[in-house]
Amino acid sequence: MKVLLLSIVEGKENPLFHQVAMEELEDLTKTAGYDIVDKVIIPIRAIDPKTYLGRGKVEELVHFYDTSHLDAIIIQQEISASQVRAIEEQTLCEVITRTELILRIFALHAQTRIAKMQVELAQLNYLLPRLVGKGKEMSRIRGGIGMRGPGEQKLEMERRLVRRRIYQISQRLEALEKGMRERRKRRRRLHHSVALVGYTNAGKSSLFNALTHAQVCVEDKLFATLDTTSRRLWLTGERGDIQVILTDTVGFIQDLPHTLVESFRSTLLETIDTDLIIHVVNSVHPAYLQQIETVRQTLSEIQADTVPHILCFNKIDLLETEQYLDLRRRFPSAYFLSAKTKENLSLLREAIYQFFVQKESS
Repeated sequence: MKVLLLSIVEGKENPLFHQVAMEELEDLTKTAGYDIVDKVIIPIRAIDPKTYLGRGKVEELVHFYDTSHLDAIIIQQEISASQVRAIEEQTLCEVITRTELILRIFALHAQTRIAKMQVELAQLNYLLPRLVGKGKEMSRIRGGIGMRGPGEQKLEMERRLVRRRIYQISQRLEALEKGMRERRKRRRRLHHSVALVGYTNAGKSSLFNALTHAQVCVEDKLFATLDTTSRRLWLTGERGDIQVILTDTVGFIQDLPHTLVESFRSTLLETIDTDLIIHVVNSVHPAYLQQIETVRQTLSEIQADTVPHILCFNKIDLLETEQYLDLRRRFPSAYFLSAKTKENLSLLREAIYQFFVQKESS
């Protein structure tokens, strides 16, 4: 599938921010398996209500890229359903928003029954408000006061079917969440618990495997992990052995679609109902500070910001010496390690051990 990536800069917005966002959009597109033809950032003075970027800008886009040779245009911004249709009419190719792209990636990576249900719920919640206007033209076929045309009838029927499916999935997820909550309560009574959280592709699964000797799937892709996985972690110290349940969680991302936050509530609750959070950071990413802030904001949204946490910078084996020393100066209380080479892994294990020793003695 050949796609063009498009980001729109309005007024005096920071172009550097859009460059970073475009790089992330490129990673998302590659994760979805699409072939990127080109990337373009288009500046506009103001948002056009009909096409978002303006009719003239769309015409320039069609002329310059010959969109007939494209399968889709992926837009960084979240535009309305009517704006999507207006751009599709001019370009004659599919238009995909960033939110829709993320939903498609989640659908590709969902493996378990609960993850598939959560993805479907997110997709339906995203689709429902966008089921507008499709039957307007058809409804004119049979006019008259108080009468509905076939297009409008079909639209209402589609809405009812979507709402019914949303209700069915929500009920099933609620029942599954109840069982998950009970299991978490039992686990908390019997064992200490730790959750690995972080921006997507920070190396959480690699660290999880390194700590627990598990074989969780590790890929250099965004959202490679959607399902939470838990394993026992044995820690040895001067006060004897401590058993911890370590959980690998779904990665966060900037502007995580609200439909995903709501649908993956039961999965995200794993980060709330835990004794300790290890916030894993990709130390080599150029926008790591922005990613740290995104994770902190997401934790705050799901009310997990009060849980004690350890900041952990991963992938230090890829850092230059100056970069490494700069990070240590900026974050003196953080831990710096490589899940790949196991460097400084023992220091993190000791930190987890000491946290629970102090917790038990307090």
